Amino acid sequence: MKKQTPLIMIGLLLIVFLFAACKDDKTINEEAVTNENITLLSVKTNALVYDEMLKTVDLNYMPFYHVNNNSNFSNRIFIEYNNKQQIVSTTGGIVLVSMPNLYFATLSYTDYIKDTIQYIGDTIITINSSFNSDNPNITKSVIKNDQLVFRKVILNYPVHAENNYTYSYSGDKITETMNGVQTANYYLTEGNLTKVEKLIYNKAGDISKKTEMIFSGYDKSINLLKGKFFITGAFYCAFSKNNHNKMVVQNYSMVDNELAVYSRYPDTITYHLNSANVPDLFNYRRNSDSRHSR
Repeated sequence: MKKQTPLIMIGLLLIVFLFAACKDDKTINEEAVTNENITLLSVKTNALVYDEMLKTVDLNYMPFYHVNNNSNFSNRIFIEYNNKQQIVSTTGGIVLVSMPNLYFATLSYTDYIKDTIQYIGDTIITINSSFNSDNPNITKSVIKNDQLVFRKVILNYPVHAENNYTYSYSGDKITETMNGVQTANYYLTEGNLTKVEKLIYNKAGDISKKTEMIFSGYDKSINLLKGKFFITGAFYCAFSKNNHNKMVVQNYSMVDNELAVYSRYPDTITYHLNSANVPDLFNYRRNSDSRHSR
């Protein structure tokens, strides 16, 4: 029996070693994928919300849009970097097909549209040619500690307008103002955006319409768009640390002096998680190796 004791001890030590190694590998997988130590290469467009492209020219209307299907589209936007690892362009996304008036637009997906992104101090400038390549729309964003604090939106098509947006943070609520007038409220729960209220005013300055965007179905997977407000389509996702799989847009109008729902559009996002708990919405490279998430 004494001769077997060393063998038993070796076996137990081997089991403990293997268990610890597996635990360490799991910890590495879970901790290695963060926004700080990966390079995001592309994003599936079903993770993006393009409502923010149609910014209001004034406070008296809210435009609507329809997106045509494109069977040849790759369903991704692709991201390029400079030697400082700053995002300098995105390729792919939405392009204008027609806009008969200021209230409605028909859009389509394409692999050939390209946004240029520039950096001047604390300001990130996005030059977006989706509506007009000769006269692009420009957004200047100031982001501090992953929080959006200011945006200047310069619309050059279909009409010219310049609007300044500020963002005030109070607990789990963010208040947006445009040129000094409150235009939206953003509500967060456990670090994730759960509701947006976009406000529309009549000529008298009273709220006459409202659009709610409700995000739900968050899991614990990492959102690699966190803080990237300057990427076209990523504006709403950028508020959240995790990923949602459901979104509902509800439009309200004033009926008998009360806001009542007149339309509702639900949407579902399907994705799968890899071994590092990252959705296949994202294609990325770990900065320490050459592996990609597919």
